[in-house]
Amino acid sequence: MADKLARRAYELEVERVKANLVRELVEVRRALDAIESRLADVPASQNFASDARRLAVAADDVASYSGALDMANRLVFLLDDEEG
Repeated sequence: MADKLARRAYELEVERVKANLVRELVEVRRALDAIESRLADVPASQNFASDARRLAVAADDVASYSGALDMANRLVFLLDDEEG
């Protein structure tokens, strides 16, 4: 019973991290789109630094969530080995 609960907890963590990763990838796309659209308006638009910072934060979050997803997947894999 405890092993099944642990496995379910790990699976829920994988799902949560995947959802966070997808959300941050969407944010990266938005930030890239904002920078690209501002480039079309040069020199009228001078807000590149703000968009670039937003992109950097989103990219950092993507890296963090990717690492968390790798770890959660490893934990599920280790649990599978213990059960098998």
